[in-house]
Amino acid sequence: REVRRVLEHLGLEVSRLIRTAYGPFPLADLPAGDLKQLADQLGPVARELVGDVTVWSDVVATCRNDLTHLEGLGGQDDSGKQYDSGDLYWLAEGVFNVTRLCLLVHVGLHNELLPELAKSWPIHGAQERVIDAVGRLAEVQRRQRYRKRKGHR
Repeated sequence: REVRRVLEHLGLEVSRLIRTAYGPFPLADLPAGDLKQLADQLGPVARELVGDVTVWSDVVATCRNDLTHLEGLGGQDDSGKQYDSGDLYWLAEGVFNVTRLCLLVHVGLHNELLPELAKSWPIHGAQERVIDAVGRLAEVQRRQRYRKRKGHR
């Protein structure tokens, strides 16, 4: 918001802003293994936030790859891939919550405070939706892998 306001004050029109990092954590090109490693810093709290951390990191990586290559958007295409925009929103919210808590740990928050912080409204209010979205997206991706193995492209 601040960037947009400053640039508009200078007479420049801002059509969109893209977050490239969250604190010290770069968001672009973050491999799934690194995302899992990031979540692992939170210990058992990560499972509360996103469910199975391995499944979550794989789903995030596959969605990112598909969307980078413009697959999986809109209606169901020839490959059978279809991502619901609501599910993508909640998937991004899960990434945001994990990186937010990791950033707090990175700047000195004690790990024993994580469970209490994870119960705060902005984070706790999203947990069930994030976990449900990860499950639905994992199923879409599982069906896609099955189709590829069967030779249906």
